[in-house]
Amino acid sequence: MDSAFSTILSTPQSTLLTIAGILFLLLAVAGSVVGKINVPPERQKWAGIIGGFLLLGGILIPAAKPETLQGTLISGNVPTVELKSDIEHLQRLIKESVHKEMVINKGAESGETDSDVEAELEKQRAMTEKLKASQRETERILKERIAVSELKHGIMQYYNKKSQWAKTFVMERIDRLVIKGSDAHVRYRYSPIQGNSQKRSDIGYDERIFKLNKEGGKYKVVSMGGHMSARF
Repeated sequence: MDSAFSTILSTPQSTLLTIAGILFLLLAVAGSVVGKINVPPERQKWAGIIGGFLLLGGILIPAAKPETLQGTLISGNVPTVELKSDIEHLQRLIKESVHKEMVINKGAESGETDSDVEAELEKQRAMTEKLKASQRETERILKERIAVSELKHGIMQYYNKKSQWAKTFVMERIDRLVIKGSDAHVRYRYSPIQGNSQKRSDIGYDERIFKLNKEGGKYKVVSMGGHMSARF
């Protein structure tokens, strides 16, 4: 339970707002999520409005930031498989919403041109745009998660195979990662390799800076700083 709360608290605000916005928009369109959360038809409109504001906040927060992995990054916020599933679901909802637009527009062209039809068409168009915005933001988050996963793998590979502690310790996991410029500040857990030449047996945590180079849009680890050199 504590780890779940710490993960939520560590998750960037833009991600939390975006996920909440997507959830409310799904409730507005479908009326329920996996059959466990149900919203009465008369409240679906409010779910759509709330979802729109939350999504807008999630999009605007990172809008002023450069497209780099700057800031605090914690593993396990949102599984990539779940994000891919959300994108597929949003794509289906967008198709359904566009189809509804076509049906309403066809009715308007056949002579149903009263103000209610026009209002309904505008409402449906707005919903389509919100769903498309949700898809774009979810795709951005997915891309970021994949980049973080690749970077963490690179850091662990460097420590385990190229650092001064290779063949003595193994980096088990990364608990915190903050990127500042070309430095990755990392908090990790390590444990000894059985039968290591230095006869080390200690298990614990360390915080180090790993120097990065960006090549072809991806980060590559080139060196490792000293014990407890990271700054969070």
